[in-house]
Formats: sequence, C-alpha cells, structure tokens
Amino acid sequence: MKKTLSDVQIFERFLPNKGEKKAIYQIEPDLLDEYVAYYILSVRKADGAEWGDVDLKTSSSGLEYLSARQKREQGQT
Repeated sequence: MKKTLSDVQIFERFLPNKGEKKAIYQIEPDLLDEYVAYYILSVRKADGAEWGDVDLKTSSSGLEYLSARQKREQGQT
C-alpha cells in the first residue's frame, strides 16, 4: 500500500504536465486511463534512466487499481 501511495503521489505531480488541474478523484475514468498510459510511457528514474519492467509493473498496477476504483465508484464497471 505504501508503494501505491508513493506511485500515486508521483503521478499527481505528473498531471499538471498534461495540463490537468483536477484532483485524481475528479478526473473522468477514461481520461484518467489516458493519463496513466502517457505516464507509463514517459516515466523515468530520478537520474533519467528508464524504469525496469518490475518497477513499471508495480507502478502501473497501483495506478490501474486507482482507475478501476474510480470506474466502480462512478458506476462504469
């Protein structure tokens, strides 16, 4: 859970780069999915190196969970 929260915080800092001003929970699920896709493609380590497969998988899993929860809460299963 701690890793997921950390990934969400990093993702929240990424959103303004896409011009998004809303909080994660206010973003429409389909648009949130699009942002997650852009994030996964562009994310880098602090030193500029690409993340490894395991790092990307754990990060994307946490963000996918967030997106799925958003959809459930908005009745979009």
